[in-house]
Amino acid sequence: MENNNGKKSGKGVWLIGIGAAAAVAAVAVLAGMTAGKGCGAVNSGKEVSQGDGEAQVQDGENRQVNEENRGSEGDEQGQEAQGAETKEGEPMTAMYIPFGDGMHIFAGEQSGIFEAVFPDEIYDINGNKIGKEQLAKGNMVKIYGNGIMLESYPGQYPGITRMEVIEEGKPSDADVYQEIVDEIYQEPDPAEPPTLNVEYRTDMMIATVMINRGGYEWVYTDEDELSNAVVADSLHVLDWKAGEMLADIKVAEPLELTLLFSEKPLEVEAVRYDAALLGKAQEMPEGEKVTVEEKDGKPVLRGVTAGYVYDITGKWENGQANYGFITLEQK
Repeated sequence: MENNNGKKSGKGVWLIGIGAAAAVAAVAVLAGMTAGKGCGAVNSGKEVSQGDGEAQVQDGENRQVNEENRGSEGDEQGQEAQGAETKEGEPMTAMYIPFGDGMHIFAGEQSGIFEAVFPDEIYDINGNKIGKEQLAKGNMVKIYGNGIMLESYPGQYPGITRMEVIEEGKPSDADVYQEIVDEIYQEPDPAEPPTLNVEYRTDMMIATVMINRGGYEWVYTDEDELSNAVVADSLHVLDWKAGEMLADIKVAEPLELTLLFSEKPLEVEAVRYDAALLGKAQEMPEGEKVTVEEKDGKPVLRGVTAGYVYDITGKWENGQANYGFITLEQK
């Protein structure tokens, strides 16, 4: 299938939060989160190693020297430790609620509804280290982090350092939040290929951009168990109109883009064109193949810079589809 694109749908939209959340005009870090909201003091988010306020005791002779120096070095280390403590906000307790394909929210009485960026340190109820895929629906989790929540719906908590399951719970415990899940997530239409969102992170935000789908070939089974084949042709991605069909991603420095398909593809291919070629698809320019890597089970593009039009092809057992976006310089 040629790299033809162009099914008309809504233009690229900036989102904060999971892919199906409502669009927001801007992203801001909340300047103050109170304990009543489940977050602690606001901090810069920079990592600070925590000291113990005391020099290490090596032997009896060193102990005497260290005791004498404690008034100077110890005070300095103690101040550093105190500063480190303020970097971590009060832990919050929330329920883990997965849904769809790899999507989730956390819900708590004080913290509200939010999506978490999973840390490396996740522990089960017995204190054993586990992976995020071992969390179960209904688990009550104590969450430690820097206390900075991104303003969005659902919220975003990127600065989490540790999670601990404190109560296993039951999947039925999460039913009370089903109405909220229904607002965020809709079951995919089997007659259409999966959707694509692109997610990236900066120091100040996590952003998700909805990417429009172009041409596709798709086979599906309808309600009567009959097999149907659909072929949708369209314009080449270079003939899409920027800001409308062609979603834009603002780039200030090289980014890592995560490709969030609503259904995990078997294979992903990426080709990029110089943005100066936009509108010149009839000249049949040759694009540059881009390496698609995998991180945490998701395809990613690394070192993405401004000034390119990307043509993404996802392939599944049912067929394949094309998606496109442009990277623009952040001014």
